[in-house]
Amino acid sequence: MIATARKYLGVPFVHKGRSMNGVDCVGIIYVSFNPILSIPDFRDYGEYVPSFASFMQIRNYAHRIIANEAGPGDVVLMCSGGDSAHYGIIAGATIIHADKLVGKVIEHGMIDKRIVAYFRMKGMPPWVKLAV
Repeated sequence: MIATARKYLGVPFVHKGRSMNGVDCVGIIYVSFNPILSIPDFRDYGEYVPSFASFMQIRNYAHRIIANEAGPGDVVLMCSGGDSAHYGIIAGATIIHADKLVGKVIEHGMIDKRIVAYFRMKGMPPWVKLAV
């Protein structure tokens, strides 16, 4: 899953994108987790950021965890200012996310004051979490 996310490093930020042609912060989560968990594309339900966290919890694909439980393969929710939400994937001591300001998928240090919540995808095999 993390290896899949890393394949997207440098891919352009494209709103509602979900392919190598471009992804947004929700798209990178979808393309990274879908091969393992067969999650539905939540955009097909008419829901989109910032409702991703609610969608995943309501449909039992993820549950909220506390910061000291978070590790590789978990999802972070970051506040982008105002009502805007942004998501990334923990990859060891880094976060992989599609950054709108930078214009592409990037990986950077885990220290991010914008992180407001952590989520763990249900049903993820243990070996996936360790594959950093």
